[in-house]
Amino acid sequence: MSAQPDSGRPMPRKNRPGLRRVEMPRTRYYVLYEHDAATHTVYVHAVWSALRGRGPRLTKP
Repeated sequence: MSAQPDSGRPMPRKNRPGLRRVEMPRTRYYVLYEHDAATHTVYVHAVWSALRGRGPRLTKP
């Protein structure tokens, strides 16, 4: 993610328009994150198991 932070699939939400998701198929987990281009920072919001079904609840920033 640090080398190509915008490579994740966009998953915009009402309270997080820049949210992205990267899937890790071998582990069946995915990472929900946002990239702040101004500060060159990646914020990881959740690492979630696909087996849990519905995604995590993300609170407002």
